[in-house]
Amino acid sequence: MKIFLVALFLMSCVSPPKKEGVKEISSWGIQLQNYVAPYDLNRIAESSAELWVIDVAEGVGKDFSAWQIEALKKKGKIVLAYMSIGEAESYRSYFATLSKSLLGAQNPKWKGNYNVHYWEKEWQDVIIGKYLKGIKAQGFDGVLLDVIDAYERYTPVDERAADMAIFIERISLEGRKDDPGFLVYLQNGLQIRRHLKDERIFLDAISGVNAESVSTIPSSIEDMLYYKAHGKTVLALEYPKTVDERKLFFERAKKLGAVPVAGEAGLKGELVFP
Repeated sequence: MKIFLVALFLMSCVSPPKKEGVKEISSWGIQLQNYVAPYDLNRIAESSAELWVIDVAEGVGKDFSAWQIEALKKKGKIVLAYMSIGEAESYRSYFATLSKSLLGAQNPKWKGNYNVHYWEKEWQDVIIGKYLKGIKAQGFDGVLLDVIDAYERYTPVDERAADMAIFIERISLEGRKDDPGFLVYLQNGLQIRRHLKDERIFLDAISGVNAESVSTIPSSIEDMLYYKAHGKTVLALEYPKTVDERKLFFERAKKLGAVPVAGEAGLKGELVFP
């Protein structure tokens, strides 16, 4: 998911263990760029949403400072950093250091995003040793991991899914090394659990999942219920075109035990909370 400007809704159930003071969250938001008024950090700080996912930087080469993140936390926000682990982003500082052999084709839908051999040690060392290290230094409470479903682009699928699960487990382990309550959420890719021989370690590594535009798909509903049954936060994001469609989406998500939010086409405006 590459989102230009979004506000979302979330509750949190962390397993294991829980960050002190974090039980249930009534709302959340996400913003990945355009950090200028009226969409700047001040708006986030004064918002009713308790948890926010933001980018690590307000622009290329302009990482948010630890004091900026701390200012949000002092306003009662729990702040997660967006981190794509299934694609390499050319606008990140790490990109110039990557071996060309790690990279594949550019994502036709997202300029500057490239397939990457995420199972390779070099990539994982960059993500964990540099990207995640920087995120922790900035003071984020956790991460939202994106492009989890990249494993579907390679064969054998089960093997590559297992590689992705191990990668996620490594990220979680490193994140919680000196912060047992470090939060790890997944963006899409919920179906990965279907490819794992033993998902227990994987489940222990994550705090929750976000399901985007899939709450009417039977197999995705099964996945959402599965994670919910295992004590994980389940989020749902969709883009209904009418008020009635939005109402139905909210009702459907509630029945699934998911926390919904509705967005506008193109994600160009505010999202709507139930």
